[in-house]
Amino acid sequence: MKKILLVIRDLKGNGAERCVINFAERFKKSSFKPYIICFKKDVQLPISDDIPLLIFSEKFFRFIPRNIRGRIIAPFLDLFIKTKIGKPNLVLSNLMPADRLLAYSKLSNVFFIIHNTTSVEISSHYPK
Repeated sequence: MKKILLVIRDLKGNGAERCVINFAERFKKSSFKPYIICFKKDVQLPISDDIPLLIFSEKFFRFIPRNIRGRIIAPFLDLFIKTKIGKPNLVLSNLMPADRLLAYSKLSNVFFIIHNTTSVEISSHYPK
């Protein structure tokens, strides 16, 4: 079974966080094994019990300046992923905190999902 990893800071919002949970549920129905990694234990959205939720706590790296945080922490995140789930077939990064770390990851098949509000952008360019 192919492993898909979704990485996000936490699961407390309703936009990208809801998308991550929906992606995981869809991947599970499509016979993939989804995993979610969060940097905070702040989970306010319902998540299925059969989708593993792993916490790579950010309290250990919050003191590192953002401009160098990714280069320093990425090897530790890679090691955490390899020890907890093995080698994932696909890694999907969601939102900037995860993007900053996974930009320096040595894992293969890392992709960045861009979440935005296209309806707001379209309405600003095409007034009614």
